[in-house]
Amino acid sequence: MNEVVETVTSVDDIQCNIDKMMLTIFEVMRGCAESTIDGNDAANKIIIAYKETVASVDNLIGIGRSLEEQKIELNLYSQKYRVAKEDVLSLENKLVNMHGSINQQLSEVVFLSLIEFSI
Repeated sequence: MNEVVETVTSVDDIQCNIDKMMLTIFEVMRGCAESTIDGNDAANKIIIAYKETVASVDNLIGIGRSLEEQKIELNLYSQKYRVAKEDVLSLENKLVNMHGSINQQLSEVVFLSLIEFSI
């Protein structure tokens, strides 16, 4: 029987493994109904898919952390988010000011050029 490779997973990985497991069950059931797959092979395919799904749940990032540890990490991410948001807003304000300044300078240059051209 194939071995299950254990790696750190995310919720998306778990969903993908659940989808694969359900597809395996469907294919096995169809194969059994059409007599194109034997019982042992069917059972092995389902067991492998199940083990892969369980392994992805067991290796979910943060699964072994306590609720308190998760809250601390969430607070840390919230703080980092707030700092990043303030930085982005600050840069946005600088860009808006630069845009206004550039527009003002262009207007002055165009105005002075029109005056020189008309003289």
